[in-house]
Amino acid sequence: MKLLVLAAGIGSRFGGAKQIIEVGPNGETLLEYSIYDARKAGFDEIIFLIRPDIEADFRSNILSRLPSDLRYSLAYQTLDFLLDKALAEINGEKQLDPRELGQREGGLAESKRVKPWGTAHALLCAGELFKQGEAFAVINADDYYGRRAFEAVGSNLFNNPGELCFAGYRLEDVVPASGTVSRAICTLSGDGYLEKIIEHKKVWREGKRFFSEQGESIVELSPDAAVSMNFWGLDYSIFEYAWQGWKEFLSRYIESPTQEFLLPDLIQSIVEKKRARVRMLPASERSFGLTNPEDLQEVRRRIFGFVAEGVYPSPLFGSWKIKSFPRLWHFADNEYGECAEFEDLFMQAAMPWDVLKLLDSYLRSRLDAVSGEKIRSSIPKGVHIEGDVFIDEGCIIEEGAFIRGPAWIGKGCEIRSHCYIRGGLLAGSGVVLGHASEFKHCILLERAQAPHFNYVGDSVLGHHAHIGAGVILSNFRLDGKPIRAKCLDSREKFETELTKFGALIGDNCEIGCNSVLNPGTILGERSIVMPMSLVSGTWPLESRIDI
Repeated sequence: MKLLVLAAGIGSRFGGAKQIIEVGPNGETLLEYSIYDARKAGFDEIIFLIRPDIEADFRSNILSRLPSDLRYSLAYQTLDFLLDKALAEINGEKQLDPRELGQREGGLAESKRVKPWGTAHALLCAGELFKQGEAFAVINADDYYGRRAFEAVGSNLFNNPGELCFAGYRLEDVVPASGTVSRAICTLSGDGYLEKIIEHKKVWREGKRFFSEQGESIVELSPDAAVSMNFWGLDYSIFEYAWQGWKEFLSRYIESPTQEFLLPDLIQSIVEKKRARVRMLPASERSFGLTNPEDLQEVRRRIFGFVAEGVYPSPLFGSWKIKSFPRLWHFADNEYGECAEFEDLFMQAAMPWDVLKLLDSYLRSRLDAVSGEKIRSSIPKGVHIEGDVFIDEGCIIEEGAFIRGPAWIGKGCEIRSHCYIRGGLLAGSGVVLGHASEFKHCILLERAQAPHFNYVGDSVLGHHAHIGAGVILSNFRLDGKPIRAKCLDSREKFETELTKFGALIGDNCEIGCNSVLNPGTILGERSIVMPMSLVSGTWPLESRIDI
């Protein structure tokens, strides 16, 4: 299922681009927590709706930190998108297919607009990325919804195709202690379907009482009133309704510099005209977000609390949000249907190289916890094994291999002839430990490969990382001094306190034949090192290195 994230707002009340404000213990944004929850609930593709002017910041602060296996696309909200087309149809100059959503043309015509046109217009801007009959969800980038809200909306989209829905919250649970917020107040039928939804522009609380400004009047609201926080479950039919609503909106407000075409107003029109039924899915968790500057402290307090309670890991995606380092490793369920291998080790590490400091004790505890046989694959003649060694099922071990413990070798690994394992090896499922290669005090995550004439010492190879024939991960300075790790984009270096430290290689990296990585080299995910290169320092994700 797809999730559309509306991240094009200008944050006029907050005073800046709140989409990229850091709220987690490692600098995570609210959006990252929503993506984490969405993935757990079964959403497997994200569409980010942004403005072109924030794309660079969005890429560096959000996209660069997301898991490497996340499928995503970008869509853009601009003031001229579908403006002239709608005006042309309004003026009767030509008739358009309501589904013709993917082209941009024209300028601002008669409009004096500076502010974005609103959330329903944002929906239209992403229309070209959806297919006929496709169900999807929509959220705001700067609100927190909770895991169970994603599960409820995702389940309804899957089990009730064609039915629109939204996550509904109690007013008492979505209004901050200070400041005013916009809230869409809902009236429901007896069976839980939407009858009316009205966007209240100024809502605030005074103790346990809640108020809304309605023109020149102030109205008290029930703390139990149902509220939409703009978390919608929709299908492709919404684009036809939105196109008609867009034309109606422009007919009335083309010259307004501030009036917005909002999703609650669009949904209200759909309900009034009985075009669809919209089910409320009661949310059992609180929703909160960044509307005013004073919200930030409370949002951070709640997120830090969730982390302390174990609701979320830290770092969230196993990345190192000290901005000095690139994203390296992402943990997800592996190809064998098991929980992410060794994630618990990596979650203990404050700095990426700390996994090497923790490796010995982690191996001991993991080996001590094994019940039953530790050698679960056939061992041919000519293989030497000594010390505490675990070899899981389905491994292929060739004659001449030497394995000294402590060592953990996961399911389906391949240990080729004359492989030399000196101890301190932690190898995930499907790893290739190559011919005439040496491995010492190192971690190879699932499907990593070091197949021919390699030295891997005091290093980490990420998921699906591959090093070519003759690649050496050098782990010791000639002068014997502790190895320092270089920061990204600066001359600053961190003291690792390690005299033996090879390389940290991110997921899906490719290292060309006969390359040498000097001590303390760090390669971000999906980087490529060309053959015969001599590499040092820290490199961002998707680097192409030819030295």
